[in-house]
Amino acid sequence: MKPAYFVRVTFLLLGTAWLAACGEKAPESSSTDSAAVAPPAAEQSASVAVGGTIGAVQPGVVRFHYQRKGGDYNGWGVYAWKGVKEEGPQWPGNIAFAHEDAFGRYVDIAVARDAALMDFLITDSSGKKDCATDQSVTFPPTIMERGAEVWILSGDCKVYTEQP
Repeated sequence: MKPAYFVRVTFLLLGTAWLAACGEKAPESSSTDSAAVAPPAAEQSASVAVGGTIGAVQPGVVRFHYQRKGGDYNGWGVYAWKGVKEEGPQWPGNIAFAHEDAFGRYVDIAVARDAALMDFLITDSSGKKDCATDQSVTFPPTIMERGAEVWILSGDCKVYTEQP
């Protein structure tokens, strides 16, 4: 067995054990895994880590909740371009829905300080759009203090500001 392979397997096993100890499910593998790894809170990036407890949305963050019929979330995520704090993956990449809650899956994306809205698409890893048209979320004036949440149902182009 090669040393690099051994290190990867050991890291995967330790990470899975840590997630299990915290009561979380291990993430599904996708081509955008690197976008789902969060830096320390002081260095908030465009996405928040897999794992941890479901809690309040952080200041300066919009939480995208997403629900798919049949529960197949593999490869699905948010492709955002206007209003993001940091540039995310290039098209057709996306920021994967890395967390799970009672509604479905979700991902947190940090917003640019002076932005009033975020333009986005829900896409799979090949760029297939869930909604044929571009979508956007207008930020509440308190987003930098309280964050914001939106809910999206697969096949429905409406962006809900309350859980449907």
